Amino acid sequence: MLECMDRLLEKGYPPSNIELEKTYPSGRGHSGKLDIFVKCKDGTPFLMIECKAWGTEYEKEKNKMLRDGGQLFSYYSNDRDAKYLCLYTSCMLEEVEYKNAIVDVEDSWSSLSGVKEIFAHWNKNIRDNGIFDSYAAPYNVKHKALTYGKLKTLKEEDSGKIYNQIMEILRHNAISDKPNAFNKLLKLFVCKIIDEDKNLEDELEFQWLETEQGIPNCCRQ
Repeated sequence: MLECMDRLLEKGYPPSNIELEKTYPSGRGHSGKLDIFVKCKDGTPFLMIECKAWGTEYEKEKNKMLRDGGQLFSYYSNDRDAKYLCLYTSCMLEEVEYKNAIVDVEDSWSSLSGVKEIFAHWNKNIRDNGIFDSYAAPYNVKHKALTYGKLKTLKEEDSGKIYNQIMEILRHNAISDKPNAFNKLLKLFVCKIIDEDKNLEDELEFQWLETEQGIPNCCRQ
């Protein structure tokens, strides 16, 4: 939580607009504490952040959020003016690294009855950028699709996961010659990445491309 606070302050959010461990009812007579609550200049809610330990704890809560809304949706149901919900984690590797799962609050949620109804209306879209990135400014959350700077070097253990994900997409789209389609699709992605400008904050344009053969676009967010 301390590292997330530091990142918010470096980004330019005023200390007076940040509240720690804000208490909310969480059902069945219990209460929960939201780790970081960011207010607008007029005092209205803007951003709710729940911090988790790197690794298993973060992934567990992210999965719970996708399953039933998790802690953040419970807190939001008690404070409907918030604009963004954010699950956050960080750790020190060679340098400080962080991950975040961001949910944009939809206008229609304010009139819904509770967590279950809000979760049912949510489009299940989670963003991983827009709050702490260099191109974002305080109170101006800006999402981008995959950028060159977000690319990571592939490891040997990544190959099986990538292969299974692409093959699943090909099956859903009834592509007959799957191995050949896989090879062409993978080569297409690699060529497009290399072909594009290497500005770290530029969105990779291949995410909106579709081939003449109708191979599905598996990178659109």
